[in-house]
Amino acid sequence: MGMSKIIKRVGLIPLAQPHKKVRTVTSPYKKECLERAIEIELPATDIAYFLHLPPYVVDQFFYIHYKGDKKRPQVERSIKRYGKTKDKVLHY
Repeated sequence: MGMSKIIKRVGLIPLAQPHKKVRTVTSPYKKECLERAIEIELPATDIAYFLHLPPYVVDQFFYIHYKGDKKRPQVERSIKRYGKTKDKVLHY
């Protein structure tokens, strides 16, 4: 039995709350859009923005589904860096 369960049984509040991950379900339409976007010269972050998806979903989709003959084009150009720490990049 874990410490968390023991603490709950004696009526105390656990020190660490379990992480509740929000699951993003990608609709079939958005999956179809991602399949068509594989060879577009557009960064994954921008594709995620236009499809209203978290960027990690697009990255994972491309990594998992396209290891074969289709390749993502390299996009290394950025127009502007913005944000408080200049970590966000505007591409094109």
